[in-house]
Amino acid sequence: MLGGDHTATLSVVEVLAPAIPGLRVLQLDAHPDLREEFLGERYNYASAMARVMDAVAPERVYQVGMRSGAREEYQGKAPHLFPAHAVHPVEAVRSLVPELARHPLYVTIDVDVLDPSEAPGTGAPEPCGITATELVEIVRLLEPCHIVGTDLMEVAHAFDPSGRTGITASWILREAILTWWAKVNLVGQMTVETPHPMALTRITHGQHGSAMGKVTAETPHPMALTRITHGQHGSAMLRIE
Repeated sequence: MLGGDHTATLSVVEVLAPAIPGLRVLQLDAHPDLREEFLGERYNYASAMARVMDAVAPERVYQVGMRSGAREEYQGKAPHLFPAHAVHPVEAVRSLVPELARHPLYVTIDVDVLDPSEAPGTGAPEPCGITATELVEIVRLLEPCHIVGTDLMEVAHAFDPSGRTGITASWILREAILTWWAKVNLVGQMTVETPHPMALTRITHGQHGSAMGKVTAETPHPMALTRITHGQHGSAMLRIE
C-alpha cells in the first residue's frame, strides 16, 4: 500500500491480524506515532501506531528509527521501541531478524525514517535520518522473514518540487518487492510470488555476459515492470508472461 496518512496502515492491520495468527508488525519511522490523541482526535498520523496496538498486542509491534516524539510516547505501551539515538536502525533490525523470522510479518515504512536531504517531501521531516542506501540494507536484512504485506507512507509530493522523495520511495518499494517476493533460478527464470498487483523484475549480469530471461509473474495484474542491468559489452533479452 502507498500513502498518504500513516493512519491508513491501521485498516490493513485490522484485516490481517485476525486472519494471520501470530502476526508481527515492524515500523520504520522517525516518530513512534503513539499519542493516544492529537488535536482532539484518536485517529490521526500521530496516533497511528497506538491504534495499531489496539489491533495487535504491543509486544508484537517493533518500532525502529525514532528520533523525535512526545514524552508520553516513550513512557507508554511500547515494549520494543528502538530510538535512533540508542541504536542505529540498521543494527536494530539486524538484531531483530532472528525473532521476526519466526512469525508472519507486516512492514510499515514512514518515508520520514529517511533523512530530509533524501526525502524532503513529507509532513514531519526530522534531521539525522538514515540514507536510502541504509533503508535498502534494512530491506535486504529482512529477506529471511515471511513478509505478508507492506506499506510506504507519508509521501507528500507537494512539499518536494524536486520530485526526489517520490523517486526514492518508488525505488525503495521496488527493492522490497524484489527482495521479499521474487525468486530467481540458475537458468535466469524469475517468478514473483506476491500478493501485490504488480511484479517488478531484474536481471543482472557481468561485463561481457549476456542474459536470456523468462519471467512468469504470478499476479492478477497484466503488467510487469522490468529492469535490465548489464555491463559495457553485455546484452539481454527478456520475455514476460
